[in-house]
Amino acid sequence: MTLTFDTEKAKAHIQRFNNKSVIYEPSAKTKARHDRIWNAWEQWATQMGVPVEQTWLDLALQNDGAINHCQAFLASYFEAYTKQIVIHGPGETEIVRRVNSAKTMRDYWLALVRVADLKFMSPKRREFPQQAGFWTLTYDPRREGDGITNRPARQISNLPTLAIELEAKLEQMFMKRAATANDMMLVVTTVWSRSSDIICNPRYQVDFHQAVLLGGIGGWRPEEVLSIPYERVEIGWLRNASDLLRPWPVCNITIKHVEKGKSKDRIQTDQLKYVTFWLTVVPNCLICPLRLLILQALADQAFEEGYTSLDQILQKTWDSDPGVAFVPLAWKKSVIGQGIFKLVYSKYWEIWRRTCLVAGLSDQDEIRPYSLRVGAGDRLSGCLVAPLRNFILGHTDKVFERSYLPRDINTNLLYITFQGLASSTQAILEATRTAFLRRDKKAPVYITREE
Repeated sequence: MTLTFDTEKAKAHIQRFNNKSVIYEPSAKTKARHDRIWNAWEQWATQMGVPVEQTWLDLALQNDGAINHCQAFLASYFEAYTKQIVIHGPGETEIVRRVNSAKTMRDYWLALVRVADLKFMSPKRREFPQQAGFWTLTYDPRREGDGITNRPARQISNLPTLAIELEAKLEQMFMKRAATANDMMLVVTTVWSRSSDIICNPRYQVDFHQAVLLGGIGGWRPEEVLSIPYERVEIGWLRNASDLLRPWPVCNITIKHVEKGKSKDRIQTDQLKYVTFWLTVVPNCLICPLRLLILQALADQAFEEGYTSLDQILQKTWDSDPGVAFVPLAWKKSVIGQGIFKLVYSKYWEIWRRTCLVAGLSDQDEIRPYSLRVGAGDRLSGCLVAPLRNFILGHTDKVFERSYLPRDINTNLLYITFQGLASSTQAILEATRTAFLRRDKKAPVYITREE
């Protein structure tokens, strides 16, 4: 077969690809961190008389002076990056460093290197494509033996010496805990029963409640839940074979896993980034995601049929053909592409922290939303085979073993060893497996004038 090419269009394609540059679109949170560290670098370099651009070119050349300047900047930055806190005592306030983790220090350094690579190294790679590897500073610190172990940017990222000098922690600064079903109930109960102390938009309360439930039952990350659009949710009625007049309200939700470190535009060779599951109504309203989904949709006036109440959907009388098994409820075209959740990630964190405080947890016993994912992984491991568990959570065995095993193990070692001789310990130790174990529900939320 002979093809006929349009010469002018072909030339236009050539010109387009010749002019194409690398497009990097970080998230808002990542961009804010990049801007913050880069602005600090420019300020420090200008103040110290250090060349802003040439330093990075010299770093690629493994110039000792550039290495020293970068290390000095990091030390200066983390000393200056402080905040004022309230303390007991005559001083009332104290200036403390914002960053106290060596890992966070490394993350900031990687962000700075990323920006410098885009600003100064990328043009060099286009100018000297045969030396592209030489004019590269970015790397993945999780990858060892990738051929650039001795690159200066990588050397500088190994910060234990600097961290020790600044009295930063080399270990993780939080305890990895698994949130139990009772912990989830406590959180969602508190956000409603203590709403006068957790002041927020009622819609945010519903969204937060829903995000905690979905994060707890499936172990999905908050950003995976909060980004669910209407087109990945389907609510409908399922024919009830035992009562043809009263259908079952059901829904299916499709979660899209966050694929960290992978391009959004890559060609897909599998469907592992999506997981779909079904839900129906649960008598206990506190643990019924379907009711909350309907409430979210009603607030957005999202139903094509114009439903205005829960009962219109939950108490529906079947009026469809008996041969039809499932009747989906259509969304309005205006909500397609919109998110069901109006709650953003930063607000989710804010409500989570406030809820934990109001529930009686001190700062020392703080638990993170991450505990929902750890707890779900723990429960799924006891019920499902590893491949299905990994598919639901969106990771591998290796990642699960490294990141999702709680430090406080859910195992009665006495009973495993002595069986019946230690059976009396089962109920007692089961009561200790709660992330809110150390909470004081009568702890004051507000400080009095005397205090």
